[in-house]
This record gives sequence, C-alpha cells and structure tokens, in this order.
Amino acid sequence: MKSYISSTHAQDFETLLTLKEFEELVKTEEGFIKPVIIVTVDGGPDENPRYQKVISFAINHFKKHDLDAIFIACNAPGRSAYNHVERRMAPLSRELSGLILPHGHYGSHLDENGRTIDEDMEQNNFAYAGKTLAEIWSSISIDSYPVTATYVDSGQPDFLDYDMDWYSKHVQASQYLLQIVKCEEKKCCSPARSGLFRILKERFIPAPIKMTQTSNDIIASEEGEFIELSLRLGLFLNVPVKGILKMPYDFFLSVHQSQLSAKTCGSCGLYHASQKSTNLLKKTLHGEKARKPVLFDH
Repeated sequence: MKSYISSTHAQDFETLLTLKEFEELVKTEEGFIKPVIIVTVDGGPDENPRYQKVISFAINHFKKHDLDAIFIACNAPGRSAYNHVERRMAPLSRELSGLILPHGHYGSHLDENGRTIDEDMEQNNFAYAGKTLAEIWSSISIDSYPVTATYVDSGQPDFLDYDMDWYSKHVQASQYLLQIVKCEEKKCCSPARSGLFRILKERFIPAPIKMTQTSNDIIASEEGEFIELSLRLGLFLNVPVKGILKMPYDFFLSVHQSQLSAKTCGSCGLYHASQKSTNLLKKTLHGEKARKPVLFDH
C-alpha cells in the first residue's frame, strides 16, 4: 500500500478548509480563508518543513488562498511528544483498544507466505478498514468538539515545482521553521489582508539569537540564552558574520553549525534548510557565477 505522503497532507489541509466544523476557525466573517496560517507538525519526512515536497505544497496553499503568510514549524528530535496535536490523539487511540479489523473483508489478497498477490483487492480491503476507523472516530468528541473523519484514497503522489527566483523573495526555510510571506512588489503580491507586517518589519520572523546582558549592553553570545520573540523583534539585531550578507537562520543552533556553509548561497547569502535546495538556487539563479560557500567562524 502507498505510504502517507506530502500530497495527502496537502489534500487533508484543503479538505479541512471546506468543513463546516472548521469554518469559524479558518474563515473570516466575509468567508475568506484567514490571511495568516500557522501549522505545527512532527518531524516525519512526509511533513517536515525543510523538505522540498512540503515546501512546494505550502507554496501552493499560499498562492491559492491569497495568504499574507504561512508558517510551518516542527519540533526538534525527541520533542515531538510535546506537540499539542500529538497529545490530542490520545482519545482516538483509546477508541481502538481491543479493536480488531479484518484484513480480508473482500477476500484474501495474500499468498501463503504473506505476500500481496492482488493489489486491487488489497486496496479495497484497506479502504474498508479505513472507512471503519472513520465511522468509529466520527462518533466521538474531544473537549466537546466533534471529530470529523473520512477515508480518502491516497491517489498518486504529486510534486508541484516552484520558481527559484520567486522562492528567493518569498521563502525562508530553516531546520525547524518554514516561512512563506508576501513581498512588497505590487505586480507580484496583492496588498496584505492583515496587520502582520506591522509586527514583522522585515516580513519574516527573525532568526533566534542567544543574548547576554553585560554591565552596559545587551549582546549576542554563544554563552547566552535564547530570548522571547517579542524581545527579539524589539532589538532589531543582526549578528555580523564574516563574508556573508546575513546571518544564517540556524547560526545559533550548535548541532547544525557544521552544515551552515553548505546550506548558504555564497552569492546572495540566502540560507536554505537543505544543501539540495541551495544547489538548485545556485544553478538556477547564479549559474557559473555562483560563489563558493562561505566558511563560517563561530
């Protein structure tokens, strides 16, 4: 059977926006999708915001619904258990206690060695089990809110390509956070529908910085502590890094510092969540003129 992939998450998101149960949460009084969307996910490859397929579908959501911004964040390794959504899954799991789903409702699709011999029947059997789960989960509520569950065929995986020039102006991707925001060019993006950019003067959430208070100043320091976003926004600090235009977003995440050079474009200074994305930008926008990666001094 097909594994859970990025395209199914994208389909789930689009379906959620049409459900009556979520209308008050996701739509304005005028019936439009709210202009700023924040999503937290766990770190699996099908939804981690640093992967290109996830980015491509997020860009599609952004353009389709005229969003001012979409932010997708994930937890660091070992922290997914603290994700609010993960904790809310407990009532769903409880309903499955002692439940046995027959794997061969329409007949056996396996041979005597347990190998699939009839893929169509396998899919039909899987669909029956999925519909059964949907009926069970749709009969319960969580914190007095109804659960809406529907079985959906996985379909074929899609990959929506994106233009790297557009990407360089609207997207910032880091290890744990994807940001897609409107630019200020009227020919490119429609006017903002929210007051988000009154708060985010540079349009993106600034990189986290460790700060230390000395006797006469507040300075960036490896020995310091990460500060709250509200204070970070008020300080307007950008740590100067030799040979690069802008500090990489993950500069103060020590576990990733060895990868910063390979993930930063030496020509424009744009930091990427993956080396693959960096190489694609260099090839597409800078070609043979692309500069070599900068060696960072920590």
